[in-house]
Amino acid sequence: RRYRILTVGDGDLTLSRALWRAYGRNPMDLVATTLVSSPEELVRTYPSTAPVVLQELLHPTQETTSSSYTNDTRAHCQVCFNVDATQLHDATSPIHTSSSTSITE
Repeated sequence: RRYRILTVGDGDLTLSRALWRAYGRNPMDLVATTLVSSPEELVRTYPSTAPVVLQELLHPTQETTSSSYTNDTRAHCQVCFNVDATQLHDATSPIHTSSSTSITE
């Protein structure tokens, strides 16, 4: 079973990290979104948590995912910045972002 998870309005991305930790060893797609405009701004806004959270989401370790999955079953994470959840109805695509970062492990 493949999990497909979207977090919306996850300011410092800690909820997304918790979900990644809980389900990252399973086949899953995680899209984590925040209103913060960039990774740099996230670190400035949340200096005590953001560096660790970004490191874990963007550079997962063997502890949070398994590299033994085949291409269609492994865990994927995409972090999207500048996502205003109150304006999603105006977006031309399901996730409207000015920048995003994807990782595959």
